Amino acid sequence: EPASERNMGRTTQESLGFLEKQDGTGPWCCCASFYEPNEAMIVSREAFEQYDLDDIQLPENLRDDMSDRPGFYRRQQKIFEDITDDEWRMALACYYGRVTELDAQFGRLLDHLENTGQIEDTIIIITADHGKYVGSHGMDGHNYGAFEEIYNVPLVMSGPGLAEGIESPARVGLHDIGPTLLELTGTDSIDVPDSQSFASAMKTPTEA
Repeated sequence: EPASERNMGRTTQESLGFLEKQDGTGPWCCCASFYEPNEAMIVSREAFEQYDLDDIQLPENLRDDMSDRPGFYRRQQKIFEDITDDEWRMALACYYGRVTELDAQFGRLLDHLENTGQIEDTIIIITADHGKYVGSHGMDGHNYGAFEEIYNVPLVMSGPGLAEGIESPARVGLHDIGPTLLELTGTDSIDVPDSQSFASAMKTPTEA
């Protein structure tokens, strides 16, 4: 079943419907929240076959023995101990394929902004709430373990006055996005002790 007929396609279509109603009406905010690729590895054959199973690299820490970590992690590994390397490669191909499908959905939204002349005046954020193991540390899922694969998530931003083609070394959290958007849009900030704007890091990344 193609992505356009699954949940991600429906989310995109609903978002496009919202954007079409906002065209020319002034400031707006649209949050397109995709559940994928959280659930079982369901992906279109077209996206899956973009990845050669023989070429997929397994995580270097797939055989992590967790000897210096709490026993809880070793118990979690046991859930996946019978999965073969080839099966992990297939799972990774499904995961990568789903991410590829999501990229296409983002593209549909960006195409709309470009076609309506709004893309230069729009702040765009692509991020995720968490990562996924898919073999890292010999596990799958995401609900346990303070590991890099779970906490280091992508955060891509573009918009008026923001630096282009730069990767910032700034360490920020999802809770900082709210104050950042308020500053970038010239809106009064909120006085909270647990987050702060990182707008300056987006304008001059090398100085962050």
